[in-house]
Amino acid sequence: MDVVTRRPNDPAALHALGVARIRWARMVERGADNSAAIIAWLRAYETISGVATIDAEYAAATGDLALAANNAAWRMVLTPDAEGADPARTLALAKKAVEISHRTDPRFLDTLANAHFALGNKNQARLICAEAQDLAEKQISPDARTIAEHCAKFSSTQD
Repeated sequence: MDVVTRRPNDPAALHALGVARIRWARMVERGADNSAAIIAWLRAYETISGVATIDAEYAAATGDLALAANNAAWRMVLTPDAEGADPARTLALAKKAVEISHRTDPRFLDTLANAHFALGNKNQARLICAEAQDLAEKQISPDARTIAEHCAKFSSTQD
């Protein structure tokens, strides 16, 4: 990550990055639901990127890990070139939000679709976006229009 070249002497950033990498690796290896790993990644992302958010503290305090993971993933979708953003982690956080919410929140599905699209997984993005759009319409979600716009964007691009 760029943090090593941009801020090589920043112990807080390096420590946060190290902790996040270790916890994330352990979570992936075990395939377990390890909320501490996601919270560590959120804190590291905030430290490295300099973007102060409440997601990590919010997740720790309220246990709403799905929302925190989704918000972090969405931020990385919007700013893929930001320091600390990583397409693989973006996708993993989005998948975790969808998994925790049992595919019941159209916003989380929309974030997952956008993460897939950003990685070039256009067919997967289209399928997930259609699911998000259907769910948003059924729930009469205020996000239905935005999700429909994303689906239209995905449909209009070539594979």
